[in-house]
Amino acid sequence: EGPQGPAGLNGKNGQDGANGNANVITGAFILENSKYARDSWSIRNGNVTTSYPAKMANVSVPSLTQDIFNNGTVLVYMKIPAGSATLPDSWTPLPHSNPSGNYGYMIMRNYTYRVGLLQLYYYFQYTDNASIGTAPYIGDVVVPTQEFKYVVIAGNAATNSVAEQPVDYSNYEAVMAYYRLQE
Repeated sequence: EGPQGPAGLNGKNGQDGANGNANVITGAFILENSKYARDSWSIRNGNVTTSYPAKMANVSVPSLTQDIFNNGTVLVYMKIPAGSATLPDSWTPLPHSNPSGNYGYMIMRNYTYRVGLLQLYYYFQYTDNASIGTAPYIGDVVVPTQEFKYVVIAGNAATNSVAEQPVDYSNYEAVMAYYRLQE
């Protein structure tokens, strides 16, 4: 082996990347029918609780800490499939409902969260036209495969946002821009 040669020239410094936001974390996942189990969705109005038979899927989200649970929030968005009649290939916030056609019920998607866990629900809710038809038995329903994204926001996340104005949380792209997030 010969002697070591002279040191090379230093390279050019690279361009700095865009600032992110360490207080906001995003993620994505796909849920298919096999990930859902029988459960129920309950709504409380005063002293009255109404429960709907549902299917529920658990999604592990380690970034959903006790501090986020106590002081922050979590947003969940669902991708509207290509070929859909309204806004195909776009993201819509949960809760989300769409009519079942002329059958007197809505197809509902909603979520809850706790430390480390998102829980996504799929269920039917009757409308004023409930006399038109009956919702299917939830145990027999095949939940369509769906793509989701979540945004975990710490209580102090707005300190690194790009604007003073409140963000439209129903718009996934606006949330990403407001918190300076990249996919």
